[in-house]
Amino acid sequence: MGLMVLLTVFGKWRVFWHEWLTSLDAKKIGIMYIVLAMVMLLRAVIEAGFMRAQQMLAVEQPGPLAPEHFGELFSTHGTIMIFFMAMPFLIGIINVVMPL
Repeated sequence: MGLMVLLTVFGKWRVFWHEWLTSLDAKKIGIMYIVLAMVMLLRAVIEAGFMRAQQMLAVEQPGPLAPEHFGELFSTHGTIMIFFMAMPFLIGIINVVMPL
């Protein structure tokens, strides 16, 4: 959201569109993969924090999350870490490092 606000305020949408989003440069594509992987890592870390809070607070009474919600968080955390963080990060590193 912050990036969108800054692009709008400074009027750089055209530069962002032409230089990055429609680029065919492998290094820029790799950087975009890495940035997306870091955003997904942030989401997965937040989910992991929720799961840890559930385990910490659910000692004698039910924790803040319902059991089915905890299961959903556990599943989405694993899926995000593998398919939306690890794989794009490795693909991005390969695009940045390997010359064409």
